[in-house]
Amino acid sequence: TSKLTEKDGYIFYGDDTTGEYYLIGYIGAATDLTIPDDINGHSYAIYRIAFYGCTSLTSITIPDSVTSIGDLAFAYCASLTSITIPNSVTSIGDKAFYDCASLTNIYYTGTEEEWAKIGANISYTTNDATIVYNYVPEE
Repeated sequence: TSKLTEKDGYIFYGDDTTGEYYLIGYIGAATDLTIPDDINGHSYAIYRIAFYGCTSLTSITIPDSVTSIGDLAFAYCASLTSITIPNSVTSIGDKAFYDCASLTNIYYTGTEEEWAKIGANISYTTNDATIVYNYVPEE
């Protein structure tokens, strides 16, 4: 059976045997994304280069079920202006937001101390984006 599934333009990889679940790509046309909460009830990681070069994306909201963001996951998303990252994310890969020149706002649901543990790979690739700590998303 295929371990790949497509839902609303998102391509997921899920393996119930190994317990590995990833969002590996996006082929939809939306520009303002709220990423799905889970893969068949499982939390997941955003895999490396999942949104690489998605130049039409303007904003992304990552749900609480996401555990990590892979290397270059959002690299070269030239139109991306804002992203919401939950404190469930415990690692952000190398150059995850490389050359996101329009990124001005990062909304983080955790504390500044929590961000300090995961945000190091973001700072040099986002051109002085404003980071809002302890962000509470609107329901």
